[in-house]
Amino acid sequence: MCSMVGFIDPATVSANSGTIADRSRLVAGRLQKTDGEQIFMMPYNPGRHWVLLIVRAKRETVYFLDPLPGHRVVNEEVKNIVNSAIKIYNTHIGREGRKAPIWKTLPRGKQSRTKCRMRVLCDALHEGHHHGSFLGV
Repeated sequence: MCSMVGFIDPATVSANSGTIADRSRLVAGRLQKTDGEQIFMMPYNPGRHWVLLIVRAKRETVYFLDPLPGHRVVNEEVKNIVNSAIKIYNTHIGREGRKAPIWKTLPRGKQSRTKCRMRVLCDALHEGHHHGSFLGV
């Protein structure tokens, strides 16, 4: 499963890394270096806390995980960055693609004293991988 998961450096998409177009090209460049089946974990800080985006470029799907209760809205800036990156990726592979990628909000999961949110996410990824659900891996 490790070869199926890649990471996008948060500095690539941070607010002081250039224009939205520049950041989209950097993300697209990362997506283009795979066979298309890989999923990408993309941490992003919209200003007050970290969220996680899971990008499936080939399926034109982005999963959004916000660990804070009550925060369920995807930041428009990062949404524009990723949507543009997927369009660039589609052009690179010669596919027209959808009008816009599909965005899905993931459930927060239950956290206990012994199970951190990252462990909850890893368990969910593992379950989805073995049962063909969740991320469709």
